[in-house]
Amino acid sequence: MKKLLIAASVLMLSFSSISKAQTFQTGSLIVSAGYGFDIYKVKLHQVNNYSNQTKDTTSGAASGNFNLGGEFGVTKWLGLGVQLKFDSYLHNSNVSQAGGFEGGLIVNAHIVRHLHFDLLAGLNLGASSLTVTSNDGSNTQIYGNGSWADIHFTARIYFGKFGVSATLYFPMINYTLSSNNSLINEYLDDSWKATGEGLNFGIQYHFLR
Repeated sequence: MKKLLIAASVLMLSFSSISKAQTFQTGSLIVSAGYGFDIYKVKLHQVNNYSNQTKDTTSGAASGNFNLGGEFGVTKWLGLGVQLKFDSYLHNSNVSQAGGFEGGLIVNAHIVRHLHFDLLAGLNLGASSLTVTSNDGSNTQIYGNGSWADIHFTARIYFGKFGVSATLYFPMINYTLSSNNSLINEYLDDSWKATGEGLNFGIQYHFLR
């Protein structure tokens, strides 16, 4: 009887450890992947180097993206990590290809933590790049390099160590533009600022220390 009680206690402790391993805590390691869609309001600022005249235009942009991330539990409510984001922008017939990349650091505050549910709010800070190839016969390209940030809210649901997630986020991108066409670089100085919103659906796997 005593041996049976000891065995039952060990089993209960083991089950408890497995259960706790499913929620975010100190030492947690989470890897994730997802697909999202972004919509941007874009402001283009152009400066004519010869006349010193400026021109500001406002337009829109949209992109699909694939992203990868990793997060480590510094405390039971604070996570730090990295994220990589690969963008494919919608474009018209004047452009043959338009793609971008973001990479940066993640800071997440895990507001609600239950056995199978994790609600977090966070911030991404990093760098971004953009390449647009024109369909003009000369393969004229426009390059953008600059900063990237987003504020995001994520709900994660776990089924054991695997889970699914949904993220609402608000990205901000700032570019200084250049071109492989030296005449464009000589003639114009351009900057590109975008703010928007996006929705991402993904999966994650939860390791423990």
